[in-house]
Amino acid sequence: MVRAARITSERNDFLDEIELISKLFNGRGYPVSLIEEIALEVIEGWSVKYVPLLGETQQILSRHRGDDGQHFTRALVIQYNHASQEIKDLIKNNWKMLKFNQDIVQKNR
Repeated sequence: MVRAARITSERNDFLDEIELISKLFNGRGYPVSLIEEIALEVIEGWSVKYVPLLGETQQILSRHRGDDGQHFTRALVIQYNHASQEIKDLIKNNWKMLKFNQDIVQKNR
């Protein structure tokens, strides 16, 4: 259920997914009380404890801001390949310099 919270950015889609997953666990014989307890915890933590990975809605973005209070909306999305870790490390190690390049970072006002 946490995975559903992380991969859905719209609340209605998230709730539909929780309902589907709950039915799957119920069909496999898991105790209803356990399913409901976990579902409730994940629903309460959606967008706070379990923040969607991509496509965050404005409501969620307002809770997660950069150090200067601006919203950051641009992301690098690449297909995983043999160089992915190297690219990640390169960006992470040089972010202090890259974050000031306006061609890379776009801020919404």
